[in-house]
Amino acid sequence: MPLRFTLTCALVAILSAPVAAAPVAYEPFTGANGAPLNGSSGGSGWSSNWTAGATDVTVAFANKSMSYVGGNVSILGGTSAMRINTAGGIGGAIPLVGNRGFTNQTGSVWVSFLFETPTGGGTNNDFFQLGPDNSVTNPRASVGVAATTGATAGPAQFFDRLSIATTPTTTSFTTDGVVNNETYFLVALIEKISPSSNYNRISLFVNPTDADNPGTPVAVVNTSSGIPNLNQLIFRLARLDAGDTYFVDELRIGTTYADVVVRAPDPIVPAPATLGVFAVLAGVAALRKHRRMAHSNARS
Repeated sequence: MPLRFTLTCALVAILSAPVAAAPVAYEPFTGANGAPLNGSSGGSGWSSNWTAGATDVTVAFANKSMSYVGGNVSILGGTSAMRINTAGGIGGAIPLVGNRGFTNQTGSVWVSFLFETPTGGGTNNDFFQLGPDNSVTNPRASVGVAATTGATAGPAQFFDRLSIATTPTTTSFTTDGVVNNETYFLVALIEKISPSSNYNRISLFVNPTDADNPGTPVAVVNTSSGIPNLNQLIFRLARLDAGDTYFVDELRIGTTYADVVVRAPDPIVPAPATLGVFAVLAGVAALRKHRRMAHSNARS
């Protein structure tokens, strides 16, 4: 392969790669199809391995490619994701289905992940919830998907929630329903609004299109969570029908929006310096070609 072509391809690959900051914790859910999530240690920045699984609930890796691209935001999953499903259904609530520790945080915390379900809504007010806490019982700051408050069945909607305990809770729902088999990029901001020493606001952003600004939240809750710090990522379920399934991928926890979003590469427009690089590469290639020709003529 010509040197010029090889070096040019390498340079283009570097310039066109998505740009991501270094989050507090990151989980790409890379694993063999069907392998349990429980005990796995993938990703970076975590303080413990995953604890996952519950009666009638399977939490495992799955051959599933998920991605979201909007504006200059590019969240590209790999060839696997986390799958949560139940074969027989869940009549009530399961406070803890999975958890993993991360470095203790006392300031603003951002959480983002890709989400998809092929079985939203259902007949039993299906409920999925994910978020941070400082214990492993119930995420008191969380986002998720469920039917609107008070409904026993109906189309699923995203929500965010703050709660001092399991109950009472304060929940805010989005206005648009969740479309089955569509991948969403969810971003949550959990913060303390002065003079509170506990987390007392959560904002949910769905499918942001600006890597510098998440835009206007689609759901906001302002109430005390009763907790001053966060160090556990938790997910839980309730009221699932038989066969209900959820997929999650590209999970990030950070202290800024930039920590949990990946910027799509800008269009490649060669700058003068870049053009100079290409000129040097072309010169090197031409010199090599000249030497080969001279060597060939000397032998003939």
